[in-house]
Amino acid sequence: MNDYIDLSTCKKFDKFEDMKEIVDDYGNNVQHHRSNLFLIFNSTVLKEHKQRRQKYFDKYKLKKPTEIIIFTDSFSYSSTSFFIKGLQETGSAILVGYKGNPKSSEFFEASHSPSAVSSFNGSDIYNNLIDSGFEIIGTTFFESYNYSYQIKNPIPREYLEHPVDERVNIYQNYDDSLYDKFINEAKKIFKKYNEDQYCNKDNLKLLYDPNNKEECYTFENDPYAHGGYECDPLTGKWSTFCKPYYCDIGYYFDVFQNKCIQDKCTENTDESDEDKEDEKFPVWAIVLISVVSVLILVICNNYLLH
Repeated sequence: MNDYIDLSTCKKFDKFEDMKEIVDDYGNNVQHHRSNLFLIFNSTVLKEHKQRRQKYFDKYKLKKPTEIIIFTDSFSYSSTSFFIKGLQETGSAILVGYKGNPKSSEFFEASHSPSAVSSFNGSDIYNNLIDSGFEIIGTTFFESYNYSYQIKNPIPREYLEHPVDERVNIYQNYDDSLYDKFINEAKKIFKKYNEDQYCNKDNLKLLYDPNNKEECYTFENDPYAHGGYECDPLTGKWSTFCKPYYCDIGYYFDVFQNKCIQDKCTENTDESDEDKEDEKFPVWAIVLISVVSVLILVICNNYLLH
């Protein structure tokens, strides 16, 4: 079987039966049948990501979350959706919506379907559909979870809402002729969140990080954690309430437990030679890789800050 990695040990399951079937019961006769949660990246791949983060960190040119602006028209799935939702769930960027309904000021969902897709090219079903005049562009076959996987009956990310932080009056499909318009809108938003100190009072995950290794940087109860200032929901401006949101390299910030956890996949030195030899990156996982390696299923995803 492919490498399916146990979430708790970072060791691969030997067989499908070890992954077990779990039934989530949400009440009202709504049940969800799934396997045990697993990772799609093995230790070898994660250690490569760790080395890459270290190189960025050593350049001393780190960006604050409020200095990273992502424009989205909401239509995204698979890798792009992992990318966007990963940033939102860890408070790592400002998400700005464009297009949408010009008659509505509603802050729409930033992305859709953070799940793995495949065309199943070459399978009997795929070939039969092609012969009948149909083509499979992409079918969901893996779903993903955020850090709330630790609760009973966790909800797949497909059903969690993550609206944009801002909307702009751009309703065309993007092309290079609109480049300056996007830049001008980004400058306005940058000024609002940084110089003018305003924030999105409906998004308490996005924090203002002084990024000077002095203010809101050290936490006595968690020596590996570092933080930023939360938005005041009453004033819509950055408060003086400091809370952690990322960790030293070698740890990841568990937003459910609200603390830094040592990354077993990159810090474990007890791997046997056989385990290392068996660690191979599964080809099917390529569809899940986001452009900044936003890792699903509780892998540390403060990549842009480290």
